[in-house]
Amino acid sequence: MFENFKSFAKPDTDHRPVSARQKPADLTRLELAQPQSCEKDNKRLSSALSRINSLLSPN
Repeated sequence: MFENFKSFAKPDTDHRPVSARQKPADLTRLELAQPQSCEKDNKRLSSALSRINSLLSPN
């Protein structure tokens, strides 16, 4: 049964991280498309951390 799946599996010969495989032009295009994503992520992370801290703090 599992022999059929071997034909679909391609060996990963590039052992660099995925971020290193991407071309710099692709990264700059992605950054230009979403310039405010870092601010949104920071707000979401800080609100999540404050919720976690409120749950962990003794009442």
